[in-house]
Formats: sequence, structure tokens, C-alpha cells
Amino acid sequence: MDFQPDLFPLEFVRIVASPKASEQTRQLARVEGRIANSIVAWCDRHRGGEFHLASMTAAIMAETQCAPDSPRRVMAQLAKTGQVEVECVDRSRSLWRVAAAGAARARGI
Repeated sequence: MDFQPDLFPLEFVRIVASPKASEQTRQLARVEGRIANSIVAWCDRHRGGEFHLASMTAAIMAETQCAPDSPRRVMAQLAKTGQVEVECVDRSRSLWRVAAAGAARARGI
């Protein structure tokens, strides 16, 4: 897979909602941005390692005070958009591996 670096690194990208959006939509964009930043940083720290989804979820929940399913859902979005590269090692044990994330991913490491 050829990686094309983003024009703006993740540190400079914020998820925002239109000023006309509902209060709930604006709050959701703010919270998901905070969760996404935490997940990318977590994946950077654990690059090359394996993890159980429950341990990553617990760490992100402790850091962001988010809902229990949010880290998994946001991690899937980040993987889909190429901001983190994670792969399922063993679905029955919910075991995953971090291949690359954030700054390391931008450098092609």
C-alpha cells in the first residue's frame, strides 16, 4: 500500500461541526476529536505491539471519560481513513496489533 502523507498532520486537524449544527452534533464532534487524538497517541506508544481491545478501551476511557464502545468505533474510523494501521490478530480473543500510527505513519515507519 502506497502511503500519501496528509497535507496537514493530525495535530493540526480538528473535527468540527457547522455553527448551525445542533448542540449534540457539536459536542459529538468535540468528543470524537479528543478520543481520536488519544487513540493515535496510544497507538504511537504501542507501535509494533499486540493488545487486547479491552485494555486499549480501558486506557482511552480513563483518559477521555468516554462511553465504553467509543474507542473501538473511533479506532475503526481512524483505520478506515488511514490515520492508524491496526490489524486483528485473533478475533476470538480480541487481540490486535498496531502496525503504524500518527507521526510514525506519516514518515512511513
